[in-house]
Amino acid sequence: MGKSNTARVARQANLAEALISAAANGEAVQVGAASEPATTDEAYRVQSAFSAGFGKTIGWKVGRKSPEVAPSCAPLFRSRTYQSGASIATDAFRLWRLETEIAFRVARDLPARSQAYSRSETAAALGEMLVCFEVVDSRFAQWPEISPLLSLADLMSHGGMVLGDTIPFDPSFDFMGAKVGIRIGEEDEVEGMGNPAGDPIDLIAWLAEKRGLKAGDLVTTGSYTGMNALLPGTTATGTVVGIGSVSARRNGDAAADQS
Repeated sequence: MGKSNTARVARQANLAEALISAAANGEAVQVGAASEPATTDEAYRVQSAFSAGFGKTIGWKVGRKSPEVAPSCAPLFRSRTYQSGASIATDAFRLWRLETEIAFRVARDLPARSQAYSRSETAAALGEMLVCFEVVDSRFAQWPEISPLLSLADLMSHGGMVLGDTIPFDPSFDFMGAKVGIRIGEEDEVEGMGNPAGDPIDLIAWLAEKRGLKAGDLVTTGSYTGMNALLPGTTATGTVVGIGSVSARRNGDAAADQS
């Protein structure tokens, strides 16, 4: 192995170890330029090493800044997934930013392959759609002022999921124009402005091609509401008209109520 390859492997290992330690101890990582992944492939390798400590995966998050940008993905974990109505320990996450999202449950395997999946192929493999919260979290002290590659290594700033109401997948549902909202405590509901990633089925098709999907996998496809801070002792409720709602409470004395 050449010196440059050795340096890259060391950089990836050091960053993964720093992220693992931060997640385990509820701390934040200070990262200098020398620790950054140099490429997308390096960032995914760090992500893979980091995510191994979270246990069983149950699916993926996939997203992008706009339809013109290539998607990115990160795994979701059983250990960080909760059911609607959960009262979650306040120290379960460092940042506690919530986003209302629409997620999908895969009903039929879509193996990874070299040929892109069509929208119709992808839609035919989906069984359910559901309202959920993604809890945005980061192991980096500099968040949100971090590079895209650092975010990718850090699970795309994923903290956890809260799963709400579920209905059978409806291919005619207006995902682009969905009426989505979030209410924090007694505040007025914040209405969503749409998902900047575009058509979520296109994102799932890309994910299936690149990573493969199995029956039962959960896929969440990006925020409709932006990030909203949840303070201790406060309940949040998210809604998607035509699907239902999801809620979660941040309670410093409560044990995590995981699914």
